[in-house]
Amino acid sequence: MSHSDSQQAAMSCGAPAGSAANAAVASGLVSNTTSEPSVGLGAPVFNTGQMRLSRMSYNVKTAATFHDAELRRRIRAGQRWAPVMITLTYRPGVDPEPRHISEFLQRVRKWMKRRDEVFRFVWVGELTQRGVLHYHVVTWLPAWLRLPKPDQQRSRAIPGTSRMVTDPAFWPHGHTRIEWARAPIGYVAKYASKLQSKGLTQATFPRGFRIFGVGGLDTEDKERRAWANLPGWLRDHVTPAYRMLRISGGWVSRETWDFWPSIWRLGRVVMAGTSALISLIPAFPDSEIPCPFSFASPK
Repeated sequence: MSHSDSQQAAMSCGAPAGSAANAAVASGLVSNTTSEPSVGLGAPVFNTGQMRLSRMSYNVKTAATFHDAELRRRIRAGQRWAPVMITLTYRPGVDPEPRHISEFLQRVRKWMKRRDEVFRFVWVGELTQRGVLHYHVVTWLPAWLRLPKPDQQRSRAIPGTSRMVTDPAFWPHGHTRIEWARAPIGYVAKYASKLQSKGLTQATFPRGFRIFGVGGLDTEDKERRAWANLPGWLRDHVTPAYRMLRISGGWVSRETWDFWPSIWRLGRVVMAGTSALISLIPAFPDSEIPCPFSFASPK
């Protein structure tokens, strides 16, 4: 990226971002509409649980959209691909552990790699009303490839030998269901919305458990997803090519080494159940957008 590109991005900095509340919305934060006046945090006030859910919903929908767009591009090129929905549940008596979903993804990724394919996926965790954990996974497969039943062991021959080995089940902890997905983005959005409607947050999951994950994006889509997760005010001034990195006090571009200070500083924090209510205070006069300054590029 050229220096002129960096200058062009900074041309509109220094302009007021509007009121504190409006600037907060523009920054991609989720205002807390149910906070009690007695907490005395001032405005704007944000609920960390709601922020986690919004971030989860946005991430899984964005990744699913990228994966689906790549699928459609390949279909137009003459390849046949199809999205698949997988549900992973626990059998009674099995205690869920955070590593279970990671091990499942790792086993499927290795299985795909042996077939020279990339494992593209999005997953969302969910708790039933009784607090039972299960997972919903969407993956994109070439039409000729059929994923084995995840809860069954598989035997395979070792290349160049007559020996057979038995691989563990992708998901040995309970039952699974596989079905073709006609509308994968809608499927992901459905379960993301269910989490939001329940008010379910990462804090209500057992300690150490994640509520979502994505994988298999190419480099360009990873950069686009990272850009999409930037605060709204910063997205107005940089492109995905800037490859922004969050550091203390703001963000720095890994391409231009421009540093953008955050327009917010933390005010007060009040615990509210499993979440926290936080107030953010504008870090600059009139909530103006700060101009970046450059670091020296490392040798």
